[in-house]
Amino acid sequence: RENNAISISSGSLNATFAPADPNGNASALDADGNIHLKVGDKIKIRMAGFLPGSGVETWMFSTPTLLGTAKVDAKGGIDKDFVIPASMPNGKHRIALSATTADNKPATIALGVVVGEVNQKSKTAVVLIVLALATAVLGGLALPAVSRRRRRA
Repeated sequence: RENNAISISSGSLNATFAPADPNGNASALDADGNIHLKVGDKIKIRMAGFLPGSGVETWMFSTPTLLGTAKVDAKGGIDKDFVIPASMPNGKHRIALSATTADNKPATIALGVVVGEVNQKSKTAVVLIVLALATAVLGGLALPAVSRRRRRA
């Protein structure tokens, strides 16, 4: 994570993902350092280390949606913005790029993103954690008293 972008590298391949508003202005990563997008926002993707002249497909999952395609330039890279479509439901998704490496092998690079407003904290989980902690504390307080009673008897 650097300069409001997330970079992924593997060997000679690298990709950088950066959020942007509908006008193309850079957006900040969220408080956890993740990409958080809204419908109509753009994801700026920069790649290097791929087969010049080959094609790149950019997909969004969990609902498979083709965001678009691009052609790798003569230097082995792309520099393209893809728009988050109105049909994309709120939630956690994955953006996946399918491309061909410079040595003519298939490669996929993927990154998780959040679209729309997502309640990432479950109240049920918090309640269960609090109950478990309360039970442990009460058990810890009761254990010495029970132990003392057994020793006296």
